[in-house]
Amino acid sequence: MKVSFVLTFLFFISYYSFGQQFDLNICNGIQDTQGRTACLKNSLDNLILKELERNFEILQLEPGVPEKLDLEIMVSTAGNFSIASITTQNFAIARAVNLAISSIKPLPRFEDEEGNIIKSLIVFSNTYTVTPDNKIQVKDLLKNRADIMSETLGSQTEEDEDVPFAVIETVPVFPGCDGGDNKAKKKCMSDAIDQYVKENFNHSLLNTLELAEGRHRMYAQFKINNFGYIVDVIARAPHPYLEEEMKRVILSLPKMKAGIQKGKEVNVMYSLPIVFQIEDDSPKEKIKKRKKS
Repeated sequence: MKVSFVLTFLFFISYYSFGQQFDLNICNGIQDTQGRTACLKNSLDNLILKELERNFEILQLEPGVPEKLDLEIMVSTAGNFSIASITTQNFAIARAVNLAISSIKPLPRFEDEEGNIIKSLIVFSNTYTVTPDNKIQVKDLLKNRADIMSETLGSQTEEDEDVPFAVIETVPVFPGCDGGDNKAKKKCMSDAIDQYVKENFNHSLLNTLELAEGRHRMYAQFKINNFGYIVDVIARAPHPYLEEEMKRVILSLPKMKAGIQKGKEVNVMYSLPIVFQIEDDSPKEKIKKRKKS
């Protein structure tokens, strides 16, 4: 691995332990190689951003001062994630990236359209900046330059607009949901979010909580902002631990293509109610119904 700073940071990073690992297996559900790679890139981009936000105080980012990150992440034929190269002048960003990548579960082997087991190289060229209200923004310099200018001007000259998912003109696009009309994309996105939450929610948590028998409800509301990231998560559940777990899972959703209303990328409001059943004095959850809005 090549870096632009002293390599000793790898020594003490190895002493950090992780709780529940981050699972990107949903990307392996995408059949074509290009779609799977796009899903991995968006998911990793979002995971790194969340780790930077979690370590915001030690990053020492100054509002308006850009911090550059060039990064290559290798996904081996065995499904293991590793950093192939990283270049940044900010030591704390490098540390956060390593923590994020180290938290990822290995993926099952992935075959391309011809049946070959493949490895993937995910390339990032990002610039991070801090807004006056201490929020981290990211620009992907590998994107089309005109798209970057559009995002920048839009965020500086117009107030963010929140649009409900049910009425959005052009729905946000979950990785792998590019095909079809707006109605098909809405269904694909809703199904994908449902499946992601189902697969990534820590079901064993219910075994540790003394919940009464019967039906229980959880509810999450969040925004997919005009950059495609998940923000402003609100969760309601019968126990605070369930609320925190719900927030964790929702915030780990991959980056999406932003929704569009009247030709402008906007914040899209989304809500997700879940009903589960506790039976037989043994809290084994059963998802009974999952609604979209």
